Amino acid sequence: TYTTFDEGGTNIVVSDGMRLIGSYSANWLLRNPVTYPTIVNDTSTTTASDFNNPNCVITINAGAGSETLVNGFTLNGGGITDGSGNGASCGIEIKLNASPTIENNIISGGSAASSTGIIDRGLSPVIRNNTIRGSEAGAQSNALQGIISNGSSPTIIDNDIIGGSGVAGQSGGTGISLTDVNAIVERNSVVGGNAEVSYGVSVSGASTVLLRNNTIHGGNSFNTYGISIGAGNTITLQNNTIFSGNSPFEVTLYTGSPAIIENNILFGSKCIWETNAAADPIRLFANNLYGCEQQFFYFDDDAQCTGNADGDNDANTCTLAEMNQLPDMQVDGSNINVNLGFGTQDDADWHLNAASPASVKFGGLDLSVDFSTDKDGTQRTAPWSMGAYEQD
Repeated sequence: TYTTFDEGGTNIVVSDGMRLIGSYSANWLLRNPVTYPTIVNDTSTTTASDFNNPNCVITINAGAGSETLVNGFTLNGGGITDGSGNGASCGIEIKLNASPTIENNIISGGSAASSTGIIDRGLSPVIRNNTIRGSEAGAQSNALQGIISNGSSPTIIDNDIIGGSGVAGQSGGTGISLTDVNAIVERNSVVGGNAEVSYGVSVSGASTVLLRNNTIHGGNSFNTYGISIGAGNTITLQNNTIFSGNSPFEVTLYTGSPAIIENNILFGSKCIWETNAAADPIRLFANNLYGCEQQFFYFDDDAQCTGNADGDNDANTCTLAEMNQLPDMQVDGSNINVNLGFGTQDDADWHLNAASPASVKFGGLDLSVDFSTDKDGTQRTAPWSMGAYEQD
């Protein structure tokens, strides 16, 4: 176990081409992250830090190229001890124009008021096969993110990500926060965390994002969102399994956020919320939306759902049949409502099984022109299953 002190200038700085590899035995002959964990704790407690100048265990220098590597560490960010509500901490900060590979690590953002597992301001980093927490267990941060990426083009793949635990009544937690990015997010398990408001995935700015083969849980907060897609973003959602969490919204679309939504399983009580008439998705095919009969399958800001068909005399709230006939998007009868009985806790198993309905196991579109495996790496076979997991 090692310590750093970023506020004192003694954190780990990784420059272009450096390969930082942990989990070796004392004689350097064996490598095993379970048997020989390499743990690094930052001991910074200053309140002078902020999100633009956080205290972090590791900093990846600006311009570091694709040969730069951090692999096999347990990293714990620092915290604040004076109760001021100030300060920012993180496990790893990726500086401008850096494109490192961050893989096979356990990363906690720490316990500062703003705590983040990985802050990505880089160029095209690869973040792969990590366990990432925005805050350490028991911390009560005000703003917490597993990964926040701003102005970058990251590939985020095969990670286990949780936003963290926040202060009741005043905090926000996000599994993955993306702003002005061109990102690929694939085969991750994402949970928003436990805060006043939490998001599994939040997309803002002017981003282009591919989300594929992920399981996404909005969290256990007072207000939760599976995926929130802000104005001006272009999103493709394919073969994800998405649960809003403690509060209702699976997918929220804001003004001018064109989306392709295919082969997903969405479950909760309010499946897709269109917040503005200009937020219509482009395509809405072959999704299983269940539990949504409690509120609505689709909230149509254009009010094109026929009055009292669902018993609430509200033309904004669509039944499944009404959603499947909306005129301002590509949609057909391939969207279904089949209850799979999935658990709703953070660690629930959302695999399909032999007893799962055929309409879900075999109801997905064949998207093999773009990808061919599921979240587990299992080969998908036609006809495809909906959701993150294939079941033949």
